[in-house]
Amino acid sequence: KRALETLDLKAENERLFQDVVRLEKLATVGQVAGGIAHEVRNQMSFMTGIQLIGSKYPQDQFVRQVVEQMMLSRDRVPNILDEIKAYGKNTSERINHKNHLVSEWFQQAVNIVSLDSSFKKIDFVLPGGEDLIVPCDIDKMIQVLVNLLRNAAHAMNESGEVRLFVEKSGEMILVRVADTGCGIPP
Repeated sequence: KRALETLDLKAENERLFQDVVRLEKLATVGQVAGGIAHEVRNQMSFMTGIQLIGSKYPQDQFVRQVVEQMMLSRDRVPNILDEIKAYGKNTSERINHKNHLVSEWFQQAVNIVSLDSSFKKIDFVLPGGEDLIVPCDIDKMIQVLVNLLRNAAHAMNESGEVRLFVEKSGEMILVRVADTGCGIPP
């Protein structure tokens, strides 16, 4: 009986030790993330210069598109930094649910990646038809779509076609990203 109790105590001690190590790692991540967040926010002040460039060339469509995307990214960066800090503090993050048109986050994700040189030879096909309204955190949806689009570009060796699909299935909204790349093994 004592041998079993000793084994149980050793197992419990090991589990507690691993918990302490994990919490110490999270605390370190939180401290590093806090420092990075502070520095990134300081560097974001240059974005006012981007706005000045946009105001100097209001008729240039390309400049206007770049300025718009940079300003959207500027607004998204603090949310991403807050997520990293929340992870490091082992706290749950705040989800910002609002109603958004699916076409809105599709278009924003495509606009973000289209400025990347690896997307110059990629054609995007967005869904037509009925536009669906979805309660979601648009920043998180854009982040997911940007990651999927980057994966697609990589799979296609930076040329081809990416199609975005959306459909309603009962209470669910299904979103698919298809590309003309090599595919994923089963």
